[in-house]
Amino acid sequence: MNSVKLFQVALTTSLFVMGSFTLASAAGTSNCDVIYGGGTVCPPSISFTLDKSVQSPTKGGQFVDNLGINDPMFAPSQNVTYQIKVKNTGDSKIEKISIVDSLPSQLTYVSGGNYNSTNKTVTFNVDNLEKGKETVQFISAKIIDAKDLSTSPLCITNSVTATDNQGNKADDTANLCILKPGASVQPQVPTKSIPNTGPEALALFVLPPLGAVGLYLRRRAGL
Repeated sequence: MNSVKLFQVALTTSLFVMGSFTLASAAGTSNCDVIYGGGTVCPPSISFTLDKSVQSPTKGGQFVDNLGINDPMFAPSQNVTYQIKVKNTGDSKIEKISIVDSLPSQLTYVSGGNYNSTNKTVTFNVDNLEKGKETVQFISAKIIDAKDLSTSPLCITNSVTATDNQGNKADDTANLCILKPGASVQPQVPTKSIPNTGPEALALFVLPPLGAVGLYLRRRAGL
């Protein structure tokens, strides 16, 4: 962990093309004091991880970090379940963590946490999270009707932020895609870079054979 007073946030960006693993972390540590005669003493460190996932729409679907364009898609008016995990990875108890989840416009709130209809946020408050312990929260939402969707397929992002009582913060997201009935989707294939085959590259293949021919002629001529 960082030894400065500021906190760190490490976040892996999610991709729509394919499901990708995401995990955010936050850490804050105080300065260590030098002891007279040698050595140091450090106050307990505070750190936690935040992981947001979405349940796959398939039967018995598992919770995954992201669902991209090549993964199973949700249908309009279908319910979506999100899972939020916060784990205390430090060496002391965290007195309070506030979790705020922001629902995108394509989702309506169903259950879980405390909902604020004005800004479409869902809040959870976690108290006295002991070191090594984890809390798991769930949010249920419903996708809007097909007539209200601007396009299909449509991929959306749901974001969440966790902040402890010392101001350390972590952010994470979960993606999913929506497909209207009867609409088709073109699978996305990752692009690969093509090696340079221009004049410069061609010269690299031509020069070695020419050099060998020149050496052969010099030997025939007795040079």
